[in-house]
Amino acid sequence: IRVQAGDEAENTMQFVSAEFELDSKAPVVSFTNPVAGTFVSRVSPADIVGQVDDLNLLNVELKIGDVSAFKPQVTGNPLALSFKFDGAATPDGSYAIQLIGTDKAGNIGTARGVIHVDNTPPTALISSPAPHTAIGSMVPIIGTASDDNIEAWKLELGSGVGDGVESLTVIARGTDSIRNAEMTQLVGLPPDGPATLRLSVLDKGGNVSTVDVPLQIDATPPVAPVLAGQREQRNDVRLSWIWQGDSSRIVGYNLYRNDVKINAKPLATLQYLDSGLNDGSYAYAVTAISRSGVESERSNVINIDIKATGPFVQITKPVAGAYVGGVVSIEGSAYAVTNFRSYQVAISALTDPLNWTVLRSSAVQ
Repeated sequence: IRVQAGDEAENTMQFVSAEFELDSKAPVVSFTNPVAGTFVSRVSPADIVGQVDDLNLLNVELKIGDVSAFKPQVTGNPLALSFKFDGAATPDGSYAIQLIGTDKAGNIGTARGVIHVDNTPPTALISSPAPHTAIGSMVPIIGTASDDNIEAWKLELGSGVGDGVESLTVIARGTDSIRNAEMTQLVGLPPDGPATLRLSVLDKGGNVSTVDVPLQIDATPPVAPVLAGQREQRNDVRLSWIWQGDSSRIVGYNLYRNDVKINAKPLATLQYLDSGLNDGSYAYAVTAISRSGVESERSNVINIDIKATGPFVQITKPVAGAYVGGVVSIEGSAYAVTNFRSYQVAISALTDPLNWTVLRSSAVQ
């Protein structure tokens, strides 16, 4: 800038300032990372990457929330910034991030973004089956896989326990939280023996929670018992059976009468009295029940006939106390519902009740 002055006497003076530069443009500031929806944690930090462009750049500041996180030294133009952030000292939540560039003329340029902090591990819990449960058939898996920022969960099943777990197979997976509900059902069981059910839950911050439940696969049916039985009294049946095998596998037995199970709960003993039966034919069989609820094939069948009700006999003529003479017609009934064999009509003198004279016998009812 040059300043020149003169008066009426034609005296003059001028002033020339030092050179300076006009700068009315704010620094150009931008983020290349994080992208929208970025989550960070101790296990999965993120690089905050940006750039500030200005020929007269004075200083740069990175702010996360209201906190100044980083002030890099200005070493050139454009200035590239990279800052690794894991949120270890920052409570979980969503935070505005700002990259602020100020030039020597006081112009300010700002780039804005959002980053999410999640250092809380997700919840992984299997409520059922309980550890060391014997599994032999389709069983529902009840559990919890939850997090405010859940990414995914998976259920795996494999042979062995502890360090000996092998051949884990994914049996269910999901991307939504599930809380104390059925996740799937156990199917396609591994061979009998120790096994592990594993639930793994991953959140968007990279945090992983895992829980293992040791199980005992017991899917092979027990061998069938051997059944014996006989009738007792008039209308009872005494049944007993033997079972040859590993008794620790067996929790009880089911008894079937004419193909209908007659016990509400597995029988704990090796015998049973089926009492108070009506007349008829009965077929019995028994099965063994393993700890895992697997039922054996039925045993041999025992057939028992019950005939507790005797035949019906009645003399209707002559009536009691009647006086008769000559040829007397004797009328009455003799029958049985089943298994009728014969009837016999006999007479004795009141003075000799031990001696009877048979008048007629017949196999016809």
